[in-house]
Order: sequence, then structure tokens, then C-alpha cells
Amino acid sequence: KHPKKAVKLTPNTGEPPIYFLIVNDTTLRMVNDSLMEMTTDTSYDIVRMDHFRGLEAYWSVPYGDTTARGGKWIKGPEMKFISAVKNGLPKLKMIAEDLGFLTPEVHELLDETGYPGMKVLQFAFDARSDSDYQPHNYGRNCVVYTGTHDNETLVSWLDAITRAEMKLVRDYLNDHHTPKRLLNKSLIALVMRSAAKYCIIPMQDYLGLD
Repeated sequence: KHPKKAVKLTPNTGEPPIYFLIVNDTTLRMVNDSLMEMTTDTSYDIVRMDHFRGLEAYWSVPYGDTTARGGKWIKGPEMKFISAVKNGLPKLKMIAEDLGFLTPEVHELLDETGYPGMKVLQFAFDARSDSDYQPHNYGRNCVVYTGTHDNETLVSWLDAITRAEMKLVRDYLNDHHTPKRLLNKSLIALVMRSAAKYCIIPMQDYLGLD
């Protein structure tokens, strides 16, 4: 069983230690206190909730295991957590990072929260013929990024993708003439014209950095 406090796990993968907090009334107060500081700080317009899918279910690894292989899916707090945040901070604007292994239950939870989910343009041009990350599939209630802190810059990404993926990009843009080094500008314009409620462009993509 999980201890009822913060747990430090140090896997033997070479990655940094991971800290987990068990969701209970004390944890909810801690989260509310942290979010309250953000809402009173004018540096923040909106807050992103990372690893949103963990609110529906999360991968639980027994204490002491040296790998994650012995873990299993455990139901998360779902709307109990969201309701506590909304009741405590009704004016807080939130983005849900709904990336990763998503199930119908995760999509249903996101719809119930009303939070905008995320679209990452760099995920749009893979082998699938019609991806949810392609701009014509965006609904209004979402936030589109050209890339996040986990991605390459647009310029580096364009240099790294396969010839087939580059053809998908150019076909989607209907642009087979713009030099590759300038396609970052075309892709920024593409997401700016989408139906997404918010559009976030990293500065390095605007500057064309690799």
C-alpha cells in the first residue's frame, strides 16, 4: 500500500528522482495554496496542468521496485480533484496537458472539466493519414503549440523528419516551393489560422533557431 505522504522513487534508469503525492484533503489544500499564489501573481495568465491523464488513472509501481515493470493502472481522483480546484479557485484559467496514452475515459474527463486540451503540430505529420493533431481537426476548445519543451524546435524538427513526412508537411501546406529553412514561418501561420482558442509559439520557433 502507498504511504500517506510524499514518496521519493529513484528508478535505476539514470533519470532524476520522481516525487509523488497521494491525493487526499491535505494534498488538495497544498495544491490550492500553490495555485492561489499563481492567481495572485500577475506573471501568470493561465496555468497548465501537466500529466492530466493521471487524474483518470496512473501507473502505480510498488515501493522498493527497481523498475516500473511490476506496476499497474490505478484509478485517479478524477473530478474530485478538479472540483476542489474549481471550488477553491473559481477564476483560475487552466490548460490540460492531455498527451500520452489516452483512453476514452481520459477524453470524457477532459470534456467534463471544460478545460482546453493540447494539440502539438509536430505530432500531426506521421504515418497516419488523418491525425487529431492536424489543424483541420481542431475544435475550438484547445491550445495549439508548434512544439513544447519536450520537442525539437521547428527548424530542427524539419531537418530531422523523413522524406515521406516532409512530403506530408508540404502537401498539407500546399507549398512545395518555400525553402525548408523558412517553413517554420509557414507552419506558424498555419496554426495561427486554426480554430484553436489559444495558440502558443515558442520564441525559438519565431526566431528560426535550431
